Amino acid sequence: MKLKYVDGMKIRNTLDTDFCVIGSNRIYPYIPKNEIWFDRKYKKEEKHFLKVHLFELKLMKKMSYEKVRVIVEKKFLVKIDKDKIPNFVVRKRRYKGFIVKYVDGRIVRKFIDPKFVLGMHFIGEKPERKEIWIDIRQNKKEYKYTLIHEYSEAKLMKKGMNYNNAHDYAIAAEKVARRKDGAKYLRD
Repeated sequence: MKLKYVDGMKIRNTLDTDFCVIGSNRIYPYIPKNEIWFDRKYKKEEKHFLKVHLFELKLMKKMSYEKVRVIVEKKFLVKIDKDKIPNFVVRKRRYKGFIVKYVDGRIVRKFIDPKFVLGMHFIGEKPERKEIWIDIRQNKKEYKYTLIHEYSEAKLMKKGMNYNNAHDYAIAAEKVARRKDGAKYLRD
């Protein structure tokens, strides 16, 4: 397969809001079968993303994505005590009851979640465990959209919606914000 470097933000603003950092036809049908698209903003981590992606593709022929995710986590995480994980929080702020942490995604991918891209949210039992993490490796112009996405998703899941449905609504909210700022999609 041929590796093709792409402008991830341009893809998210014109073709697919859900495109992350790396993808191929198995996950994104619009990508030609012989290509892997890779967001050039993450070029310093190309090796990591390629290893994980190719390993996932191999496993996805045999099992569901949910099972693949568990295996990927076991295979690619560096196991150390939680208190020895390097500080990965670059800065923090508050947003509608959440603590937003802008994080060094390289450290998160190495020690916490090998599949972490763009952002994620947490809502724990305790009120203080309402966090949104935003990967500083993405284009700074996209922080806003990642925040909208993660906030929308978290609020819906807190109300009982499952992840897949909440994610779809979050994609729609993100797309609305991107359009307000000038994004144009194929069917617009």
